This record gives sequence, structure tokens and C-alpha cells, in this order.
Amino acid sequence: MATTQPKSILKKTAAQPQVEVPPNVNIPAPKSDAEARNLRTALLHAEQIKAQKETQLQILGSIEALSLLPSTNPAPVEEVAQFRNEVALFQPSDYMALLEERNVNGFCGYTLCDRPPPKQVTKKLDWLRTEGEKRFCGKECARKALYVRAQLDETPAWERRAGLEAEIKLKDDTTEILLPIRFKQENEQVSETTALTNERSETAGSKKVTLVTDDIVEKQPTRSASGGFVKFEFDDMVHDSIEGYRISSKNLGKEKIKPDDG
Repeated sequence: MATTQPKSILKKTAAQPQVEVPPNVNIPAPKSDAEARNLRTALLHAEQIKAQKETQLQILGSIEALSLLPSTNPAPVEEVAQFRNEVALFQPSDYMALLEERNVNGFCGYTLCDRPPPKQVTKKLDWLRTEGEKRFCGKECARKALYVRAQLDETPAWERRAGLEAEIKLKDDTTEILLPIRFKQENEQVSETTALTNERSETAGSKKVTLVTDDIVEKQPTRSASGGFVKFEFDDMVHDSIEGYRISSKNLGKEKIKPDDG
């Protein structure tokens, strides 16, 4: 009689995919699962560092390009779209670097303004000027720049989820929305006024008005506190009381002590 092969009760582990060594990396191929796992982790970290370096270089290039805008006044539509797309990758610190770079080039801190910031009168009075007076040509450009900065993400661009970049809006694009005005007809106004009058009369009739007829008299203090100190509950206990009974001081010393008859 043929014997059957016993089946294993252990779960079969899924086969780990083979890790291929990149052609530009001079390391031997992994020979065990542990080496393959370590190689896979190292390649993942290398890809993250590579993406970080590429994003940082892209941001530096954007700072250099945006520091020279605009080419004309007012700024062309293409340059406005370029500013909105490239600044979406910035952190607030990158945006401050852009402001400094534009000031070095002699432009206002706001990217879409080609006017220079006001020059300092004297070096002694330069420290009295605020940061906005040094960076921007006027208060309006300072507001526009701060409006853009408030929309930037603190998270670095290489750590953000792909496809979820915030759409940067400019202060010029925020226009007020006028809501339509609805005029009431005369019949509607009369009916609403009548209903409101009836409601008030019903509410007033349902309530009973009660008046307070008692006289309010101020309570006079019974006795004044002595010394201005707070009286505690232990003040009533005296040292010469026995189980709560106090011997009168008048009878003390009148009775004579009789000697014991011995």
C-alpha cells in the first residue's frame, strides 16, 4: 500500500521578489533574503534622497527665474501662470529667499511688480524702517506678497503626496461676489406684518405679569467684629473649660481647703 506524503500545517511564505542591482552600482548581488531586504531598503532611501535633491534644485532654479520677473508692466499672462505654478512647491522659507533675491536685483519683493523698493535715506536711520518698507515698494505689494505666503505649505515638496499641490491664488483674483437682491411684493409685506402683529398680541396675552410688593429692608449687623480678624470655630473653646463646662471666676478662691482627718 502506497504511503501518502504528509502535508505541512505551516503557512507558506510568499516568495520574495528578486532584487536587481542597478547597473551604476558596483555591489555584488544578494545571496540571502536578509541581504535582499537590506538592499531593497537602501534603494528606497536612495530614491528618496534623489527626489529631494531634484526638488531642491528645481526650487533654486525657480527662485532664480522668478527674481527677474516681470518682463513688462503689467505682467503677461504667461508669467503670472509661471509664478503661480512654481511658487506652489515653495515653503515659507523659500519664499523669503525669493524676496531677498529680488531685492538684491533691485526689484520689489512682490514677483509681479517691476518697481524698485524705496532707497534708504541714511545708514543711521535704516534700522528704523520696518521690514515691509525695505522689501516692497508700497503697502499694496506687501499685502499681495503676504497673501501668497499664507497659502504655502510648511511640509517640504518632496514629502508631499503627489497630485495634491495647493493652487496658489493671487490677491487680485479675489473679487467680491454680488448676491442678487430680492424685492418683496406689497401683498407679502402686508401679510407678514399682520402675522407678526397677531403673534405679538397672543404672546403678550398669554403671560401674567406679577409684581413684587414686599419691602426690601437692609439687614443691620448684629455686632461688629473686633480687631478686624477672622473668627474661627476654635475661638469659642477656652483653656479653663472642662468637658465644655466653664467654672465661674467669681467662686474661685472663696472655698477653703479642709485638711484630711487623719
